Amino acid sequence: MRIVLARAFTFLTALLLLGYAGPEAKIPDAGGYSASIEWGLQWIEYMGVFAVGWGTGVLIWMSTAHQALRCFLFDLPQGWTLWQHGVLTSVIPASKYLAGGLLFLGTGAVLAWYLMGPWSQAFYVGLLAGGIAGAIWSLEKGWEGQALVDFLLRNRRYVDEDKVPMIRFLE
Repeated sequence: MRIVLARAFTFLTALLLLGYAGPEAKIPDAGGYSASIEWGLQWIEYMGVFAVGWGTGVLIWMSTAHQALRCFLFDLPQGWTLWQHGVLTSVIPASKYLAGGLLFLGTGAVLAWYLMGPWSQAFYVGLLAGGIAGAIWSLEKGWEGQALVDFLLRNRRYVDEDKVPMIRFLE
């Protein structure tokens, strides 16, 4: 049910943004057939550019923002807590996830800055809608943290084997 609601919300957001920021909402009366053809072509062009912006927004979210949030919300606190409790012998895993999160955020900021250029309003509105769709994708995917065992295996070099003896058998 959560997936259906998330996708419906994404679709509604796209439609609202598309309708709100699109070209003129009504067909001009004075032009007749050629004016209605021009109006239809404007909308087709607008929807195409909107779709490109949508895809770009989703890709930017999935490749940078989602990963940065995962680093900051799950991996960094888990590494820091385990280091404070002496399970990890070094603060390097926590630092690694801090640096990774900052790198993902920096990459996303550079990408967003690079994309700001001579695009039309349709691209920016599509980019916003794509970012919202990416955020909903993140919620739909779920933010459950990975299992502690997976975290320890990814950072087994820094695990104190006296406190976690099973790590020797999992390698």
